[in-house]
Amino acid sequence: MCQQATPVSPPVCNPYRKELVVPLISAPPSRQDKTCLSLALCEFRALSGISLPMILTGLLLYCRSMISMLFLGRLGEMALAGGSLALGFANITGYSVLSGLSAGMEPICGQAFGARRSL
Repeated sequence: MCQQATPVSPPVCNPYRKELVVPLISAPPSRQDKTCLSLALCEFRALSGISLPMILTGLLLYCRSMISMLFLGRLGEMALAGGSLALGFANITGYSVLSGLSAGMEPICGQAFGARRSL
């Protein structure tokens, strides 16, 4: 269905470096010979290749917290209550702040890398 062998754009000379640079994204295939369903499947495959690692990472992080609570539940009610409060406090104060800061830095670092400027 999806043809991976598409014509690659010719290498271009980068004025900042003395070498030829081959673009990472090749020329798009012609859409005249594909149906809407095959185009949707091709797009789904491309998106799933990008999003599947992020989905698995989120699930594994959630499973880590769940397994901790399962072990704390076997120790008793007080241990489970203390562990739940500690995990909630760590999520609110630490992980969410760091996650927000890293999400804010992501486009800045991406732009700096694309412009070939170090921070």
